[in-house]
Amino acid sequence: YFLSDYSQAIGHYSTLEKVAASEENIRTSVIGQMRGFWKLNNYQSAIEYSNKVLLLSNLDEQVEIEASLINGLSLKLTDRFDEAYLILVALSENTKSSKGAEAKYNAAEILFEQEKNDECEITIMELVKQKPSYGYWIARAIILLGDNFIVKEDYFNAKSSLQSVVDNYDGRDQAEIVLLAQSKIDYILNLESQSEKFIEKEDVEIDFEGVDEKDKNLFEDELEEEKQNKEPNN
Repeated sequence: YFLSDYSQAIGHYSTLEKVAASEENIRTSVIGQMRGFWKLNNYQSAIEYSNKVLLLSNLDEQVEIEASLINGLSLKLTDRFDEAYLILVALSENTKSSKGAEAKYNAAEILFEQEKNDECEITIMELVKQKPSYGYWIARAIILLGDNFIVKEDYFNAKSSLQSVVDNYDGRDQAEIVLLAQSKIDYILNLESQSEKFIEKEDVEIDFEGVDEKDKNLFEDELEEEKQNKEPNN
């Protein structure tokens, strides 16, 4: 496992689970398989073994938090959003560690995916105000807030949120986070540019073909009046 050969590690842990007589060895085998499956992105098996871990007696608190997070994230990644949300919210309320902040962020992401934009914003603001705060997850949450504002077509607040990350974030994966925030600002600027071009008024040439002669005079009068209104005052 520590050599990152997770497939082989899982095989050994699986054998240990079958032959183990002591509670400690069973505990080691189940936790090892949970972690290995998570590392290999085998989310269905990670769900199965995180549930097994959570059923162990006298479970260390940090391992319980880890198992709950793996369980919630694996459910989210297999699109079982409602189940994942309940677990992640419960975890975020019961721990103030970085894993609690990660759980809160992922709960907000689920709300965003479910198009529950108002609830998503509330959850993000709760995370931002959380003490102690964890910079990386705060930055990720503010970028998500920007996405939430984009969906609402509130481009001003979207840009403000994202710009705050570009200007102030200096934590974990700084270059990646700042680049992500900037790319979303550029996307908004492009949206605004396209919108301005769309609503830009253009002179319209009226096709008089097929219009009655008496009606044609009405159009000509309106065009002449519009032309006079555009001319500057002497």
